[in-house]
Amino acid sequence: MRFTLLFASLFLLSSCASISKPYYYNEIVVLNNTQQLIPHVVIRAKETQRMFGCRNIAPGAKCSNKTKSKKIKNSKLKITWTYNGVERTTGNFKIKIPENMLKSIPLRGVLALQSDGTVKFWLEQDKLSQ
Repeated sequence: MRFTLLFASLFLLSSCASISKPYYYNEIVVLNNTQQLIPHVVIRAKETQRMFGCRNIAPGAKCSNKTKSKKIKNSKLKITWTYNGVERTTGNFKIKIPENMLKSIPLRGVLALQSDGTVKFWLEQDKLSQ
């Protein structure tokens, strides 16, 4: 009897722990932190094959895509862009969601293309209105 009760308790606890509200995103922003026009930026999620692209981003400008909220599936991302006439690409990387992000507010993914050919990535959220 004790074994059955212990097993049932563990099962319920593990079930509750695995049922977690997912994170959502509703915007992707690409910043051009260089002094040159950047054409042909493509962001692709490996598993879902979702894709977002920007044709030409002026120096110091941004390109963004606001959409209805979509569940983050933690798919690996690959980014390609052209800078200084050279096509550049990142390896597939996974998004790490900081612990201070709230699940009730959609996330915004920000990618900043740098002059040294690297990409900085971070997540943002709008603040709660009071």
